[in-house]
Formats: sequence, C-alpha cells, structure tokens
Amino acid sequence: MKNYDPKNILISQHIPKCGGSSFDNILRKWFGLGFFTHYYNHKRQKPAKRIPFVNWFSNFKPVCVHGHFDKEKDGKGIFDYYPETTQIITFLRDPLEVQLSMYFYMRKLISEGSLYWQGEQIKEMKYGGDIDAWVEQRPLYMLRFLPEGINSSNYKEILQKYFVHIGIVEEFQQSVDVLAKKLGKQSVEVPLENTTKRDLNPSNASVKVFEENHKLEYNIYNFAFKKMINDQ
Repeated sequence: MKNYDPKNILISQHIPKCGGSSFDNILRKWFGLGFFTHYYNHKRQKPAKRIPFVNWFSNFKPVCVHGHFDKEKDGKGIFDYYPETTQIITFLRDPLEVQLSMYFYMRKLISEGSLYWQGEQIKEMKYGGDIDAWVEQRPLYMLRFLPEGINSSNYKEILQKYFVHIGIVEEFQQSVDVLAKKLGKQSVEVPLENTTKRDLNPSNASVKVFEENHKLEYNIYNFAFKKMINDQ
C-alpha cells in the first residue's frame, strides 16, 4: 500500500455493510473540521456534491471525505468528483457476510417503512424474501466501489497504487490500530454500530453458488486481509 501524505485529500470509500457507520465516528475524531461526508439522499433524490477544497483545504488540513462513491448509482465515482485523488482508504468484509448483512438490513428498513430508492419507498424484498435466491442471484456490489477496470489480472497492482489502507471488518480493531499508525493518529476503541439481528441462514448449496460466482471479490478480500495482517 502507498504512504499517506497529509497534504493531499484522503478519500474514505464506504462500501455498504462494511463497518462504515462505526468508522465514520473514528474519522470524525481524527480529522475534526477537516472531515466531510459524501452520501446520496435517496428519499429526497438529492445527490452528493463535491466539497470546494480550494477554499477549505488551506484552513482545515488534513482533509478526509468519507461516503458512498458509486458510479453505477449516480453516474459518478471517486475520480469524477475528485480527479485529483491519489490516496484512498476503505474497509472490506467477507463477501458472503456483506450479502447477508444487506439482506437483513434491508428487511429491517422495509419493516420500518424507511427504505427508499431514487425517491420511491421500497415495500417488498426482492426474490420474495427468499434468502437462498438473494445469495445466489443478487449482484454483489463490492467491485462498484473499487477503481474502474479492476479485474483478476490487475487487482493487486490497482489496490497498491491507490490505497493507503484497506481495513478488514472481521479484524476491525486491529485494522484501525494499523491505520492510526499510517495516518499519524492515536488509535481509538472501535464502536459497534448499525448491527442487525439475523434469524435465517442460506443453504450450503446457495453458499457454494455464491462463492463460485464471486471469486474475484474473494481474491481481493483475501489479498487485503494478508496485507493488513503483515502491516501490524
């Protein structure tokens, strides 16, 4: 991974269901007035906007922007909003855990009447709520939040080119400890937030289908996991 330069903007890519809510509080403590968020408001159909760094950066160094940069969703990714980006951080999670966490989280929001997509309320789960169909058929969005063009041949090169650190949700505290050293910050205890109870499990057959369909995501996750452990 590359070395952090506090004179340049740090982008924190929040991949959904990968500990972003907990990580948000840590970044706020570390960056103070230099911390900004980047999220699309689906209920109000309000897209995120670029932060005018020309004015802000001189007053609030270092700067970190944390949020969902999803080109497939709003037509713009990290490098569309911030073409000057040279350093990124993110957290990854076991791909199956991401898929399952999203299932239970969306089910919870639907039951509360608080799930919206592009201005419309979502009232029913896809696939009729069948967890096996969800695991086998629902696209896994992890690659959407990584630099464009990443594939099985170049993922190691791309990750090392752009990322200062890739944390692992399953090793959250250790990941934060390592990142703190890289950023020259004091590590903090990781708060546990935005967790959802589970009451179902997918079948073994569905899990096998999922793993076969998402080999690249698992390769990326395993590569990042080893890098994080080696950095301790």
